[in-house]
Order: sequence, then structure tokens, then C-alpha cells
Amino acid sequence: MKKVLFVCGGNVGRSQMAQMFLKKLHPEYEVSSAGFNVSIPGQRIGDKEEAKDVIRAMREEGVDMSDNTRTVFDPSMLADFDVVVILEKESKIPDYIKANKKLIFWDIVDPYKMGYEVSAVVRDQIKGLVVEGFK
Repeated sequence: MKKVLFVCGGNVGRSQMAQMFLKKLHPEYEVSSAGFNVSIPGQRIGDKEEAKDVIRAMREEGVDMSDNTRTVFDPSMLADFDVVVILEKESKIPDYIKANKKLIFWDIVDPYKMGYEVSAVVRDQIKGLVVEGFK
């Protein structure tokens, strides 16, 4: 079984969307997500007002991620996964991760507080990358 970790800034939008798309596409994979800057670990995505546009965009794809919870990225996670996909600007990635051979880098705009339209565009970009990257 392949183990995949998706990581973004706050573990609210991008990494959560990627996790849900990969779970839907490849249920045989073990898939998780985390964030470098999670303010409230364990918080339900649906309880975060700023996540409403991302949740709406994913519901249009038949995916409800409102019960997903936020996880803080810990460097020890690198050993637990076969592939680590970073969905963040390179300048925001800690140096100790950049050299890891398991790393895949997707430069995706953070839809945080940017409205539904941006969330939908980001959703479509992530869906395309998941479909292409995990055949």
C-alpha cells in the first residue's frame, strides 16, 4: 500500500482537497494531510468560517470534507510516508524538507479568504494534479 501525505500552510484547503481527491481516486492508498502553520490542531474544517468556500467547492465534486480535522506537520512524519506532496510556495517550506527525496512540490495558490471562485479554480488544479500524479 502506498502512503501519501499532503502538506500546505494551515491544513484547511489545499492539502485537505488533495487528500480527499486521492482517497476518492485510490481508496487503496493510505492518505493524510497536515499543515506547517496550524493554529488549532484537531479543529474541524467545518468549524472554520474561512473554510466555507473550499467546502462548497468540494461538495460540488461530491466530496464533503467538513468533518475533516486539522493536523500539525511534524518532521517525524517524513519517515512514515512513501510520498510527501507539498502544496505551498517554496519560500514557505522549511529547509530541512527541501532535500527530502520523497518530496513532490506543487506550487498552488492558497485560496484562504480569496472567495469561492478562487477556491473552485484551486480545486480544479489540485484535482488535475492528483489525477495526473497518481495514475
